[in-house]
Amino acid sequence: MNKTFPILAGVLLAGSAFAQTTNFTLGNLVVAAVDITITGSGASGPVTLKEFDLTPNSLPVSSIAFPSSGAGRFVYPWNTSSGLNLNYNAGFLTIVGYDADSGITGLSSSSAAAVARLIAKIPVAGTVTLISNNAINSSNTPRSVVTDGTNFWSAGSGTAAQNGGVQYVLADGTNTVVSLAPDPFNVRHLGIYAGDLYYTTGSGTATGLNKYSGLPTSAVSSVSIAPIPSGSPYDFVFTDPSTVYVTDDRGVASGGGIHKFTFDGSVWTEAYVIATALPSGCRAITHLGGNDFAVITTEVVSGTTATTPSRIYQVTDGGSDALSTATLLQTAPSNQNYRGLRLLPGGPANQTLSGNLFLGDTVFSGSSTRNIAYTVMQGTTTLISNSVTASASSSALSIGVPASATGAATLVLDGSSFLKRVVPITLTGSNQVIGTVALVNGDVDGTGEVDAADLDQVIAAFGNMGDNVEDVDVNDEVDAADIDIVIGNFGNVDD
Repeated sequence: MNKTFPILAGVLLAGSAFAQTTNFTLGNLVVAAVDITITGSGASGPVTLKEFDLTPNSLPVSSIAFPSSGAGRFVYPWNTSSGLNLNYNAGFLTIVGYDADSGITGLSSSSAAAVARLIAKIPVAGTVTLISNNAINSSNTPRSVVTDGTNFWSAGSGTAAQNGGVQYVLADGTNTVVSLAPDPFNVRHLGIYAGDLYYTTGSGTATGLNKYSGLPTSAVSSVSIAPIPSGSPYDFVFTDPSTVYVTDDRGVASGGGIHKFTFDGSVWTEAYVIATALPSGCRAITHLGGNDFAVITTEVVSGTTATTPSRIYQVTDGGSDALSTATLLQTAPSNQNYRGLRLLPGGPANQTLSGNLFLGDTVFSGSSTRNIAYTVMQGTTTLISNSVTASASSSALSIGVPASATGAATLVLDGSSFLKRVVPITLTGSNQVIGTVALVNGDVDGTGEVDAADLDQVIAAFGNMGDNVEDVDVNDEVDAADIDIVIGNFGNVDD
C-alpha cells in the first residue's frame, strides 16, 4: 500500500524544522528522484524521496515530495547529472539542493547569495530539517553533503572563489564555510567511513577516490587511495576497512561499472570492474550486506525524455566480473530520474535464490498461465512461502529468503497437474543462482506419481473445454495431446 508523507510548508530559516515526520522502515531503500519534465537549461525540478523494499518492480512503500514552490521549497536542476546524492551517517539521510521554485532556469550557475543552497537533514523516523546556506558552491553546483549528526561537509563543482570542492559548514548552518583543500574543486560525492572523510572527483590528477584523515574543520590535504585514471567516478561504499567499491558512469565498454579495490595493508589495488551484467555505467551504490549491492545505472535524456531511464539493480559480486550478476529492481518512471540511494541499515535483509522454472511438456497458448507454489524450509520451519505465475514453459525464478538464514534447506515447488519438486539447497546469506528447476506435467490427481489413475482421469474428461486440471498442455481442451503427455511421463514420481 502506498503511503505519502508530504513535507509541510513553513518559514525557512537556518535549522528550521517541518512539522511533518518521517517513518521509514529499516532494511528498505530510500531513493532520490528529480522531475525531468521541466524545460530549460539548468532548470529546477521537484525532488521526491521514495522508499522501496527489495522486491523487483514493487510500488513505493512511502514517498516524501518536497514542496517545489513557496515556503519550504527544495528543488534541484534536473539535467545536472551528478547531483542529488543521498548519504547516510549518524542516523540521518542528507541531501543538498536549492531554495527556489520549480522551473527556474540557470539554477546551477546562480549566485548562492541570490539563491541559497539547502541542506536537508532527514532522520529515519523523526522531523525533517532544512538548513539554508548562502555561500557553498556559489555560481556552481552543490552535489553532496554528509553529517556526523551535528556538523556538515559539503561538496560540488566550482572554483575556490565559488567555494567549490569540499567545505566544512558550521553546525548551525550559518554562511561561514571552510574550504578544506585548494584543489580539486570538481568533487562529486562525499562519504564518512570509520571516522574519516572521503570524496570522489572526476578531474585532475586525483581522479578517483580520495581520503582526508579524520573529519577536518580547517584546510588540510587529502591523499588518493583508489585512482581511476581517465574514469568518471561517483558514489562509493566500503564493505570493510580493506574493500571499497566505486561507481563509474562511463559506458561499460569504456570502463564504466563498479570498480572494486582491495587494501593489502599498504597499497590499494583495483581487483576488477563489475560491468558485464550491467546495461550501462553506474552513479550511485549502497551495500545490502554480504556480497550484495544496489546501484543506480546511468540514464540518457533527450530533451525532457529519458530515452534510457535510470534503473536500480541488485548486484551480487561473484568474485570476478564474469561471475557477478545483476537483477533489475526498479525502473524510473518517464517523468523522473533516480540519482541517489541508500539502504537504511538494521532491518531485515534478503538473500535471493534466482534461476529458471521449466514446466516440462506444457505448451501455453493465448494468455494461459500457471501458478506454481513455492516454499523454502529448514527442517520443519518455513522461511518463505508464496507462488510464482508462469506464462511460458520457461520463466525466471526469483525467491527472497531472509539473509539471516544459512545452512541446508529445501526448495519445494508444486502446481496443479505437476509433480512436486523438492530441491536441496544451501543458504549462504548471499544471493545465489540455483539453475533450472524442471517440473514434469501429468500428475492430474495430485498423488505424487504419474500413473494409470491419471490416464483414466484424462480419458474420462476427454473433450471437455475450458480450465480443467486434465488439460495438461493448457490449450483449453482435454484432447489427445494431454493423453500423450501423461503416457510420456508415465511412472515419474516426486523427488
